[in-house]
Amino acid sequence: MWSSQLFGSLNTLVFFSTCLDARVLDVFSSMLKPHQQPDVVEKRQQPGVIATDVFLRRAFHSAVVVDKYLYIDGGQFSYKNNGSTVYQYSDATLSLDLSKDWVNATVVLNPTTKPSGTPNLNGGALWYHQSEDVIYGQFEGQSSDPDYDSNPEPPPLSLWSFKPDGSGSGEWSSTIAKGSPALRDIERPGRALSASGSSSAWTLGGQDYDSNLLPGMIEFDMDNKTFTNTTAKAVGGVLRDGNFLYVPVFGPSGIYLALAGRDEGGDPIDYNTIPVFDPSTQRWYNQTTTGNKPAARVGACAAGIASTNNTYEIFVYNGNNGNLGTQAVPFDTISVLTLPAFQWLSVPYNPQNPRYGHTCHAVGGSQILLVGGADANGKTVVGDYNEIDLAAMATPDPNEQGLAVFDLNGLKWQDHYSASAPPYEQSGPVQDYYAQNGQSYASGLTPGVAKLLATTNFTASATSVKANTTTTASPTPAPSSGTNTGAIAGGVVGGVVGLAIIAVVAWLLLRRRKKSKDQKYNYSPAAGQEEMYKGHYAPGTEPGPGHEPGADMQKPEGAIFRDGHWVSEMHNHSVGPAELDEEGRAELDERSPHSQQRTEMPA
Repeated sequence: MWSSQLFGSLNTLVFFSTCLDARVLDVFSSMLKPHQQPDVVEKRQQPGVIATDVFLRRAFHSAVVVDKYLYIDGGQFSYKNNGSTVYQYSDATLSLDLSKDWVNATVVLNPTTKPSGTPNLNGGALWYHQSEDVIYGQFEGQSSDPDYDSNPEPPPLSLWSFKPDGSGSGEWSSTIAKGSPALRDIERPGRALSASGSSSAWTLGGQDYDSNLLPGMIEFDMDNKTFTNTTAKAVGGVLRDGNFLYVPVFGPSGIYLALAGRDEGGDPIDYNTIPVFDPSTQRWYNQTTTGNKPAARVGACAAGIASTNNTYEIFVYNGNNGNLGTQAVPFDTISVLTLPAFQWLSVPYNPQNPRYGHTCHAVGGSQILLVGGADANGKTVVGDYNEIDLAAMATPDPNEQGLAVFDLNGLKWQDHYSASAPPYEQSGPVQDYYAQNGQSYASGLTPGVAKLLATTNFTASATSVKANTTTTASPTPAPSSGTNTGAIAGGVVGGVVGLAIIAVVAWLLLRRRKKSKDQKYNYSPAAGQEEMYKGHYAPGTEPGPGHEPGADMQKPEGAIFRDGHWVSEMHNHSVGPAELDEEGRAELDERSPHSQQRTEMPA
């Protein structure tokens, strides 16, 4: 009684938290909400712009690159206030200026207030429609309320749009209101895989509020503002907690790749086989991969960049196998999938900062921007959702303001961004792979995928910043005949011989060039092998965001680069193909492409 008279309400208690002794505040907070940790200040909404010296973490947001800005929406963040940890959800849309150089410790995030009634969601998606210059969102996701014990239900299903003003701000408005006939028979998907192209956005799988799996796909036609439930579910059934990546440079309308996540049984999916979706025919294909594949996981981030050499490299970072704590540490890895070869390359990196709830985005040149992430190795890794997720947000992110930039050319983390970065040409290991193997990868492509890869769209607009982010829509230029068409179609004997000669000459030139400078690109053993975790670095010198790989990762004497890493003898990475029909399409109702043997990570 006396406490309510003194403070009036819980909001008043929060207001006074800035001037009360932290120990007194802890006692009052625990009395009012005994299930929370002692150092937790009552949650409240906030724009999300926090001083660098008290910022802890940002996670579970959605983000998209549009022109010269990155827009961040929804999710949660945490910070320190008088010794106590404050957990809040963002009620504003933030923007990060990509037209200027910046350092993560000093860069400013600008908030745009959202009107009353606009949902604030965890794990949402933002879809950019270039012809309208509009971002669509607030359709999928879960409640951003950090109090999981109350089992908060998200707001009624609706669709909103954000009109950028060109200066990092803009305005949200309702596009399809709750209860609209356009949303009939559609559940708000959570934990789904989502991506958008030039005129449509796709949501794959996921689950509803009651954790019921949602089969099939939902297409949002951005031109006509209509939703359609389709039965073109991914091979292997309902997927969750993975990545759906739009690749604009292949196929008549681009292609989509479904990367990892959970299968219908809840098990992590491996990267041995990747489902490929053709939006122009709404057909799925199974494509096996080669090289140094990452271990099966959930919660990774993915972003792609088109090179000036007509390849497309996909950056895959972090995640976990469904277990937090020390079991998550080995999943703090970086892998690169290069197309059209579907070859995996592993980046030398000592795992130390596992995270989940993060996003990554191509932001110009060879730069991949990492945004946020909860600590997968937090102090509490068992218990209820509150204890686990609050603990995961209570540790300071090693990256200032939760931002870091990965240079795909130099294969290193850095704390700064360059607005004038040159176009991405190809990293050394990618060059090495194609120089050594030419287009021999074509024999491993399924016919349906080979046909899609034969149409290429490597134009200036297709390789711009706008076209290369995991959550934004991308322009699809008019198809042009790519340089890979002949090889993918089969070619003739003379052409093959000619390509082989060119490949040998290119390899010799690269080898000669590399001898004139220090070795710059180095690779570790396959992810999951014990050598990767034996401590290649002295304590306190492990590479992470802002650090380059250690000198001991240089090329071993006499070794050769094959299948994504340095080896002294051949390693077999072959994977049995999935069952295909007569056109190379994966049978939708046959065995899952994810039933192949998974790579096990050390405990």
